[in-house]
Amino acid sequence: MSKRLFVLLVNLQILVFFLLLFYNCVDLRRYPYPKGVLSSLEKAGENKMELIKVLDHYKKYPHDSLKYRAACFLISNMKGHFSSKRIESYPDLVKESFKKIDSLTKVIFFHEADTSLFRFADYLHNILDTKDFAPTKGFVDSLIKRTYPDTVDVKFHRKKVVHFEHFVDSIGKELLFNIQTENQTNGIYPDLKNISCNWLIDHIDNAFSCWKKSPFARDLSYNEFKNTLLTYRSMNESVDTYSSYINNYFYGIVHSNDSLNLANTVRRLNFATYCLDVFEDNGHKIGNLGFYDILQFYKFDCDRHSEWTVRVLNACGVPAYLDYTSGYFNRDKIHYGVSVRDTSGIYHHYSPKWQQLGDYRHQNELSKMYRNMYVKQRCPRTLASINEYVPNTFKNPYMKDVTEEYHKVTTFSVPYKFKKDSTNRKLGYLAIFSPRGWKPIAWGEIDYDRKKINFEKVPVNATYIVGIYDSNGFIPISNPLHIDFDRKVMEIAPNNNPITLRLTRKFPLKYHLIEFMKDMIGSKIQGANSADFSDAIDLYSIGSSDILDFSVKALPISTKKKFRYVRCINNGKPLNIATFEVFSSVNQNMNIVKGSEPSILSEEKLRNVDVGLYTKLNGNLLPSSQDVERALDGNLETYVTTFSIGIDFGSPQHISQVRFAPRNANNGIVIGDNYELLYYDKRWKSGGSKIAEYNFLKFENVPENTIYWLRNKDHGKEELPFVYRDGKQIFVNER
Repeated sequence: MSKRLFVLLVNLQILVFFLLLFYNCVDLRRYPYPKGVLSSLEKAGENKMELIKVLDHYKKYPHDSLKYRAACFLISNMKGHFSSKRIESYPDLVKESFKKIDSLTKVIFFHEADTSLFRFADYLHNILDTKDFAPTKGFVDSLIKRTYPDTVDVKFHRKKVVHFEHFVDSIGKELLFNIQTENQTNGIYPDLKNISCNWLIDHIDNAFSCWKKSPFARDLSYNEFKNTLLTYRSMNESVDTYSSYINNYFYGIVHSNDSLNLANTVRRLNFATYCLDVFEDNGHKIGNLGFYDILQFYKFDCDRHSEWTVRVLNACGVPAYLDYTSGYFNRDKIHYGVSVRDTSGIYHHYSPKWQQLGDYRHQNELSKMYRNMYVKQRCPRTLASINEYVPNTFKNPYMKDVTEEYHKVTTFSVPYKFKKDSTNRKLGYLAIFSPRGWKPIAWGEIDYDRKKINFEKVPVNATYIVGIYDSNGFIPISNPLHIDFDRKVMEIAPNNNPITLRLTRKFPLKYHLIEFMKDMIGSKIQGANSADFSDAIDLYSIGSSDILDFSVKALPISTKKKFRYVRCINNGKPLNIATFEVFSSVNQNMNIVKGSEPSILSEEKLRNVDVGLYTKLNGNLLPSSQDVERALDGNLETYVTTFSIGIDFGSPQHISQVRFAPRNANNGIVIGDNYELLYYDKRWKSGGSKIAEYNFLKFENVPENTIYWLRNKDHGKEELPFVYRDGKQIFVNER
């Protein structure tokens, strides 16, 4: 072939190439985009030119070269991202309602010159205004005066708060009456085909502006910037609201005079969303309102709370991620939350609206933790073979393992003896207990050459089991494994030694209930004949042994005096009481009225039970808190939170005994309920069933050195396996 002919053929190929590009309607003659961008543009359909306009907007200005890189990053990785709902338009009533509440919130609570009203209302929100506690006005006023003795005008502040609540309630009622939700549609709406040029340019410009001016973001590397402030979504939320619009409303709340105080930033944003929630106490969820779901924040779950909080924080220059777990260690529940970055580069987790930074007890209950990223990650969805089953928990291709930010972790391997099958399985899973079956929380890659599965970033001080998935679901392939604090892995396998178990619980004591219990140590039971207790006499001081096991205790009262009034009162801390009943010794003129029976937790207690005859004294409850009558209903599952609880008998009475139980979840042994004991030996096997005669159970001839599971077949949902050591139940994964 002659040189001239060769050159002619080469030129012809080049011409054909450019003609094909021209007819593909993408003007790549002038815009040689990166490969990832080209791939996205090919899938953008009719929205392709909107994305090209974004690239063109930044590419033609040299000073915006970093913004061009940012636009390429977003568009290249836009594939796979979508909204699950589309908002055609927002009703004017919704937008105006948001503006009114936002404006009044800032005027009343967020004046930088005077923060006393914000501190007052925030205190009520975080301490008193909960479902657990509805105190009387007098108790609230006295508590506020003790907390802010010289700085708060309680009467004035209360008036302001009440005015605001009435305003918000009126807006909520108007919205409920008039709202129309037909403007939303469900489906899959790919970002590539729906995000407009103006929206994306606004978002990129806002992100760069925040990167420059926000004290929390100034030292961000470009890589961290693009994964936080620059990304525009954390899940599948609607992204039609402009980022500058969100910034305009929330920047002044997120950034205050002490703007380097991250805890205060979280506190302020939590309170602002609390104020905006017009459906806190009334109405039903009215449907998806995109960004304006903030108006019905409590009507959604933690995933919706977290995704919008992340959006607000990033739009205001506070780097944030959405983190989640597939399971609590001790509860059959998933959880989503927010991680925010402080100025030293450390991320801190919290749950929006109700949780402040530093609640590490709550964090400790979470198992493996994952972060929703914008770029696809190395995870089961991207690692598994084509025919391999991946459980729903791990079908998210954007999940990044960040467990090391939450827990002390370790790496370990377990044997894997199976050969490759038709599925070409690549993954095994680590699971924790759930009453509904083993719950996978982590994956490991199978090494067929070394015949093992490798697991990384596994939290210590926990018990797991290893398994695989086939057409029948999760199949355990190991005995339970316990990893101690020193990262030592121990196998739990039964032996042939039969033992006897004496059991008093099916679920461990809960940390927050233990804290409530401790707060009541030192509380006084007092008798008086004056309604104001000015002549009160201490009849009993509650000690740790009286409330330690959350059971009903019979507290002896030794006095010959009669009292018309009896109360239990604490010194400045709330009481959390499930049972408070007063008894008198029976005489010939009395009818026996039975109350709650004292708990019998052992054979020794059975032998030493107080067999004296007592009758419950009826009277009128003294006003102290809403729902105080729950302490007298004989139901251990109900309780009252109050600063005091008292009874007026109408006339002086002999007091011989008080039956008392702290708030509890009723996870002890309930007399009359049917229980079954299971033990693990390659699968769960029955160790027998019994109906409880007392508040403890005995099971004999049970295999030793395994994990056990006590089920209440009649009531309750909370159950957790345990091991049995030195005559005691030690619950696995108790946090």
